[in-house]
Amino acid sequence: MLRTHRRRRGPIWIGTQWTTSWFPELTTQDGYHAGWPAVIAHPLDEEATPGSTVRFEVKITANALQPLSFQWRREHLYFVTNVSFITDTNLSDGGFYRTNREARFTVAELPGETSAVYVMQNVTTNVYDYYSVAISNALGVALSQRARPLVLSVVATRATNDYWLGLGCENNLRQIRLLAGIRGAFYPDQAITNFSQMLNYDRSPMFEWPVLLYCPADKARTAPADWNNFDFSNTSYEILPHPSIEEDPVAPFCQCKVHHYYAAMDGSVRYATNSPLLVGLLEDQTATFGSDAVIRANALGLPPLTYTWYKDGLPVLTTTNRTLTLTNVVRGDAGMYSVVVSNSAGSVQSSSTTLTVRIPQRLANPQFLSQGVLLLSSAYADGWPVSTGELAGFEVQVSPNLVDWTTLANSLSVSNGLLILQDHTSANQAVRFYRITQQ
Repeated sequence: MLRTHRRRRGPIWIGTQWTTSWFPELTTQDGYHAGWPAVIAHPLDEEATPGSTVRFEVKITANALQPLSFQWRREHLYFVTNVSFITDTNLSDGGFYRTNREARFTVAELPGETSAVYVMQNVTTNVYDYYSVAISNALGVALSQRARPLVLSVVATRATNDYWLGLGCENNLRQIRLLAGIRGAFYPDQAITNFSQMLNYDRSPMFEWPVLLYCPADKARTAPADWNNFDFSNTSYEILPHPSIEEDPVAPFCQCKVHHYYAAMDGSVRYATNSPLLVGLLEDQTATFGSDAVIRANALGLPPLTYTWYKDGLPVLTTTNRTLTLTNVVRGDAGMYSVVVSNSAGSVQSSSTTLTVRIPQRLANPQFLSQGVLLLSSAYADGWPVSTGELAGFEVQVSPNLVDWTTLANSLSVSNGLLILQDHTSANQAVRFYRITQQ
């Protein structure tokens, strides 16, 4: 499992200016010339579980003079401590000691890594360092920002945890507002009404990579790998009508369609309290054929709240309240369920939950074959044929007393849509009970 993070920004190219943004501090450099190997999208920090593949990539402005050369580097951080005496005649000791702790890097070029992409496979914790790439042409050399791979088993939990998903959303909003502020500084007379306006000097998006425009909790949309045929209207975030920061610094600028967090004009992130907010996750459920299944959603927000339920992406028209009740469930009720909660202030979509419907087996009368072999066939109670692909999910257990059960291995097969049990050791048993379980 892999998660991509946006912890830094830049360089960002606007007009004829080179603006490097190290969130939250900004520095600028004038004098960009066409043809320079300018970086418009830097490699991103990655969090990955052990054994995953980590991928770093860099994008260069399209008008860079060819040919271009790439060289990836691994940089190791270390610190140098210097102690110096600062004279101060006002102190009884005549001064004081100051410790200066300076960060430095050792740089090692990675052999053979000479493209715009660097891939590390089957990563472990020992890859933790900083990685950057040098890009050169006849006009000079550009260095990307450093990116770090953080390999932790907890990444799998963070990828589905509400707190971490919300934190990632808030960080996205802060960076979107920061970029809008940079653009506004260069074009103060041009109001920003949509993301497609936020472009660098070469018409590439200021966001570097599409992932910034997608909330980590958004299950309805997935960030594409690049900007080819990108639909700026179908992202997790939307720019709201807004005044200038001088008129109202806390007015909403950009809002998440999933969480309804918003970034204010002053860069702070808040929650739109009138908008619906889902509390907790929908829980996966398992129901037995013919029983009832109940899926509940809890939400806060300005009433009235309307709940629109979906199964496998299609609306379920039987209810518009917080509880979805399915009576007398059958095989066709199994699937992925989600809900959209809406009111006059907006809407929010839940993550999906899985409903599994267990279909019992109906047993035929046992048959005794030659040499004491017991044959027992069964089929789904709803008449659905058993497939060979399902065989691995079944298990036969036997018991002499209905208390102590053991697994009877290699005893099942599928034939003509029936599950076939053959027990070659039944003749040796005075009494034997059977049960078939399905995972």
